[in-house]
Amino acid sequence: MNFKICISISKTIFLGAIMFLLTAFGYREPHYCKITDRIVDNYVKEYAKPRRLSLTGYGGAMMDDIQIIDFSFLSFEALNVEEARILYVEMMEEFLQRINAHEKIRPHLHNFPFEVANIKLSIAFEDSERKITSDGHMALMYIGRNQDLVYRGHDVETDEFYSLHREPYAEARKIVMGK
Repeated sequence: MNFKICISISKTIFLGAIMFLLTAFGYREPHYCKITDRIVDNYVKEYAKPRRLSLTGYGGAMMDDIQIIDFSFLSFEALNVEEARILYVEMMEEFLQRINAHEKIRPHLHNFPFEVANIKLSIAFEDSERKITSDGHMALMYIGRNQDLVYRGHDVETDEFYSLHREPYAEARKIVMGK
């Protein structure tokens, strides 16, 4: 009798595992995620690569709709604050223009038009030897709290980042775009 119970339990566990595996392979990425992937791919090919920027990370918050798009780039340019501001603002504005102009993605955006608050863009800077740039040049920049554009330098001796500059994104945009 115990043997039959063991066989029955084993069959149940085996069938449960098979069902779990079959349902796991049945997941399909939402259509709007695929559209977003194409928009990002085109942006990288047409806009970022010609500027010698490499995409190093991409994701976001896209469970029920597209709430946030998060991406990181790597640049091998040594830029000061003014040059980095231009690069960042132009990258952000170009991506916002592309996503807001794409008619098929609009119904899936959490809010339309998509805004700076919906994009988490960061740019890291390294030299040709793949070391973080230093000597007062930009090492990292990103949008921080309250939509502030954060500019960070890197101290080689302490291996720590430090603040170079911080300003509201709207102010940086106004400086670059004149609007």
